[in-house]
Amino acid sequence: MIDAKKELQYRLAVRMLEHLAEIGLLSAEELVYAKRLAGEKYTPQTVWEYGAAALRRDL
Repeated sequence: MIDAKKELQYRLAVRMLEHLAEIGLLSAEELVYAKRLAGEKYTPQTVWEYGAAALRRDL
């Protein structure tokens, strides 16, 4: 199921980052890194990832 809020936040963040790169405030390398971080922040965890994270906390 798609989380509409997170999807919109991700799209806005990527659009903003691309604009910053276009006007020269981010290098190509920085853009790639920032897009990856945005993906990590706004991609919801799957049930399996959530369960694995909970197990690691308990150990």
